[in-house]
Amino acid sequence: MDQSFPTPLGERPLAATRSPAAPLPRLPKWPLFKRLTVCRKTFGLSDRTLGVLNALLTFYPRNELNPEESLVVFPSNATLAARAHGMPESTLRRHLGHLVRAGFLVRRDSPNGKRYVRRARESGLARAFGFDLTPLLERAGEIAEAAERVETEAEELRCERESLAVDLRETSELSPDSGNVNLAEIRKALRRALSRETVRELRERLAVVLKTLRSQRDAENTSQVSGNGAQNERHHQKSKPYYLDEETVDTTEPTLEELQEVCPDIENFCPGAMKDWSSLLESVAILGRMIGIGPNLWSRALENMGPRAAGATVAALIQRATEIRNPSAYLTVLVRKAGHGAFTSRTMIRSLSGSRSNRS
Repeated sequence: MDQSFPTPLGERPLAATRSPAAPLPRLPKWPLFKRLTVCRKTFGLSDRTLGVLNALLTFYPRNELNPEESLVVFPSNATLAARAHGMPESTLRRHLGHLVRAGFLVRRDSPNGKRYVRRARESGLARAFGFDLTPLLERAGEIAEAAERVETEAEELRCERESLAVDLRETSELSPDSGNVNLAEIRKALRRALSRETVRELRERLAVVLKTLRSQRDAENTSQVSGNGAQNERHHQKSKPYYLDEETVDTTEPTLEELQEVCPDIENFCPGAMKDWSSLLESVAILGRMIGIGPNLWSRALENMGPRAAGATVAALIQRATEIRNPSAYLTVLVRKAGHGAFTSRTMIRSLSGSRSNRS
């Protein structure tokens, strides 16, 4: 049963030592803190509350939180307030209480409420009274999962915004005057932080207009094709670069040997990445995130292009990462074209091959 002691901050229970079911891991404190920063809103933590936790972590002398050692830090309020950039002590106490209630700190109170460490002369063992950082290790898995969810949602929102920007660009190209949809209003909205629901609503409004404009364009193209033979010939020649068929465009997928030749950076980053297609797909999925291609966009690429074509395309984007301003937006457009049968990864590989030839 927990005992209670009157302290300067009110009567509080002396927290019992926790006994987790499994041994706690040793973890670097700053990467763990960074993950908590990513998902702070999930746990109801403000940036100032995290600032206090950051200050507390600086009093732990090692970079790695080790559960086999004492994780109790014991700075005075004045010292902690100074480390927290001069935060008033009343504000400091409020944020400390928030961290305790949120379950990221445990108070280890001395009988008089002071924070200190006492060492036994004979055994050399120390008993510290202050704030225990052990809950950070106990909840490390929960923090990692929450941070992953936040990052996934942010990536999905980013993809939605990019898709809206692509639709907006196509609508503007087809017709600057788009009826009930105010394109200038949507452009202005894209400069602000929007919820995913708002972005989807804007896309739905734009999709109705875009469908009409595409139908009008297709009807005009059909009308032009039905003209005289010379007009038909000119239209056929103009269409070759954009619409794929087996007679005009090589739709065969590139081989691993071709990718090894034109995408050497993949092998440099991940040795053995091109020993087979499975290894390549695994490697480009990881490397793609480094240039902004998140898991959702990668999944759409796999679905619309097929695994090998998607792997080859992303490998080419990684190879040209320094030349392409926004690889994620670039791939979004290619995925859309692939869905309409208007893209082949062979085009990307030929482009890379030509670039290497020009440089040599």
